[in-house]
Amino acid sequence: MSPLDRLEWLTAIVAFDGIRGGAAIRTATVLTKYCNKKTGIARPSIQTIANETGLTSRAVRTGLVELENTNFLAIMRSAGGVSSLTNEYRLIHKEGVNPATGVNSTSGVNHSSLTPELQFHEPLNSSSPEQGIEQGKNKGKEKPSVSPCPHSEIIQMYHTILPELPCIVRSRWHGSDRAKNLATRWKEDPRHQKIDFWETFFQTVRRNPHWMGENGRNWRADLGWLVKRSNFDKVIDRGVDEQHRSVMS
Repeated sequence: MSPLDRLEWLTAIVAFDGIRGGAAIRTATVLTKYCNKKTGIARPSIQTIANETGLTSRAVRTGLVELENTNFLAIMRSAGGVSSLTNEYRLIHKEGVNPATGVNSTSGVNHSSLTPELQFHEPLNSSSPEQGIEQGKNKGKEKPSVSPCPHSEIIQMYHTILPELPCIVRSRWHGSDRAKNLATRWKEDPRHQKIDFWETFFQTVRRNPHWMGENGRNWRADLGWLVKRSNFDKVIDRGVDEQHRSVMS
């Protein structure tokens, strides 16, 4: 589960009407912290969750059961039962779920009111042909079309939101590895193919003093650095941490 998926999982829980207790939300924030990026499984002990949330162990268990009952979490219990320290928790990322109702929706998920730091959107679905034998065979196999990466627009937004960071010389950008990395980030996830995403992405960068040059080395991040795979994930992780802190405060 990517940082982006973990953030969407948490914001969906915050907005879901079926989650009534604050214990479930607080517990969920700790699970995102300990979630394995590849497996989507978290293994914090009940006591660890209690320590990090300020909840009692009983409240943590109640929160876990509430997340399980609303199908946001699958609990793989050890022989010791729900109170065991070795339970595994699989975060269930339900794409296309309306966070307000918990049911599938084709109208998309609007997170604009849920996560002011990072706003992400449900992936677009490609329509499948409805007629013809050959079309029938290909139903569901079509890939969504991806619009070309709007380099100029993203660069302009970078300059507007982060004027303190190194300026991009556009004549040296075209055909560079930096441009290829940006195009890859744009194409790899439909949620990245929204200009709103890049606006909140750069706003997240701005809130990190180290990236803005307050690091004792006078080093500042630039767009080329930000769109590298590992650094890009650092910014997304930062957004997850901000969401964690906002829920816990």
